[in-house]
Amino acid sequence: MAEIIKQALVRRKQVEIETGLPRSSIYAKMRAGTFPRNVRIGTRSVAWRRVDVDAWIADPAGYRVEG
Repeated sequence: MAEIIKQALVRRKQVEIETGLPRSSIYAKMRAGTFPRNVRIGTRSVAWRRVDVDAWIADPAGYRVEG
């Protein structure tokens, strides 16, 4: 069960609430490589992996996208 929760996806509105960042800041940080990349879940829908968002929340200043 815990493994399923770690693999969950979080939609943008929830990411905004949990991080306190507006949409524009989320996308700016993504471009800079300091915020997790989103995952396309439909033609006009994106989400973020729960584990990536949690890692950013735990250490926003130290977070870097790998790869």
